[in-house]
Amino acid sequence: MKKYISITLIITILLVGILSLTGCENTNNDNDTSKSGGVDLKLDFKHVNDKIYYAHINTTADDKVTEFDEEEPYYVRIENEKDNYVLELTLDSEAKDEYEQLKTSTKEENEIYEETKFGKYNGYYSNNNGIYGYILLDTTDSTFCSTLMFCIELLDNTSENNDIQTIFNSSKIQNILNNVEYNSKN
Repeated sequence: MKKYISITLIITILLVGILSLTGCENTNNDNDTSKSGGVDLKLDFKHVNDKIYYAHINTTADDKVTEFDEEEPYYVRIENEKDNYVLELTLDSEAKDEYEQLKTSTKEENEIYEETKFGKYNGYYSNNNGIYGYILLDTTDSTFCSTLMFCIELLDNTSENNDIQTIFNSSKIQNILNNVEYNSKN
């Protein structure tokens, strides 16, 4: 798990560095989070394949967006005190081979691994100090696939509501993961 988080962080840091060096900036308000009941993520990948990826994520009244930044509009951290979870979501684009390697490694290195459907999208999840996984949003590009990485952890480990699998299976989390609205534009 740590290896995959490290790889994802390195890729994210490199992507942010490339974007800042190329002078890309957000001049419109495509990542406006003021829409009722959700958050909009955006990943500008034009420098690689002329595409911008968008994902709308549902939230509930109990969910609080605690981290969302114009500099990183592809990442959001959501906390829910009532249901005791932290949900981190990252809209990303990865080489198709890399996605398959991550999937294979996760399957081989973790006791719990399950391929499943998240709404109309394929994906998988695993349990390793929290539940994490990927939703495969788009495979139409010849080289890259678009994904939504998620990680669900406990907000308070001392809470009575501390069964991460029960939280993952809850209607709130399943509503978020099964109702992602995705599109891309050239």
